[in-house]
Amino acid sequence: MLRVLLISLLGIQLVNSHFIDLADTRSEPAAGIPKLNASATWVLNINSLKPNFLASSSWGGGSVSGVDTYASITTDPRNKSTAAIQVTYPAGSWTPLSPVPGGVSFFANVIGSNRVATSALLHYDVYFPLGFDFQLGGKLPGLAGGSSADSLNNNCQGGNHSDSCFSIRLMWRTSGVAEAYAYLPTSNNNLLCGQKGNVCNDAYGISINRGSWSFANALGTWTSITVFSQMNTLGNSDGILGVYVNGSQKIYNQNIQYSTTPGEGVTSLFFSSFFGGSTIDWATPNQTYTMYRSINMSYQATPVVQVSKASTVQLPHLVLVMLILVLSLRNL
Repeated sequence: MLRVLLISLLGIQLVNSHFIDLADTRSEPAAGIPKLNASATWVLNINSLKPNFLASSSWGGGSVSGVDTYASITTDPRNKSTAAIQVTYPAGSWTPLSPVPGGVSFFANVIGSNRVATSALLHYDVYFPLGFDFQLGGKLPGLAGGSSADSLNNNCQGGNHSDSCFSIRLMWRTSGVAEAYAYLPTSNNNLLCGQKGNVCNDAYGISINRGSWSFANALGTWTSITVFSQMNTLGNSDGILGVYVNGSQKIYNQNIQYSTTPGEGVTSLFFSSFFGGSTIDWATPNQTYTMYRSINMSYQATPVVQVSKASTVQLPHLVLVMLILVLSLRNL
């Protein structure tokens, strides 16, 4: 009877260790914001954006493509000696290409032509004015990539899916609820869609960790945003997405498959901010704006974080349980 009981306990332990490992590999906590090679850092000089906002020389020297109609240079409302970017959303506007256009959306290949990064860290501060109406939601800047900057070309946004590129932006929702918003290869969908807090949409992007934080209490002040991306190894869903708000980790997911083909990586800052959504019900009822400052991006060709695998976690559990079982059976 005791022998049967011990064998049953062994089975329970193995099952439990299996599920613990799945949780560990899906959302392993990071010690803090990852540190990248400081020598490969691009910093935006906001004053250099006059008079040509999309001048390649201001955005790292690589290609810049998209719409900047409602972007302008202003001053920090809390420090008039500091320059800031203002993105305006006219009343009734949603995307930059809607009948009443508003906001901005462009890719800036800050890493340089024909180059990709395995790891990238984007930082910026965002300012929502007092009284900002979040409506149904809107986009905030993030990262994008593929085999080259040219692989983006209106892909991985606006309902245009492609397995040759990816994009990670942030998004605010009703009442300021926030999330990461991703266009990823479709092979990644099943894994992400099964995780708590993620919302999948076959026509558009995937919401990752919706409700991880909120901008509702950040009106009239600056919020520090950091987005970390590390590419997956080929054929595996072991890429990493990290989001940090005012230095506090809000998202850390290491089950991301950014790429399904060799040679792909992060190429660009995706400066995207507008209300939407793709239909008029997302439109802002009043003219409003957001501001941005302290925009910079670090990147490198090698991984920053070594992702643990389930097999390496399971081994100690298995050895320990087998040892206890053997010793117990010898005493029967």
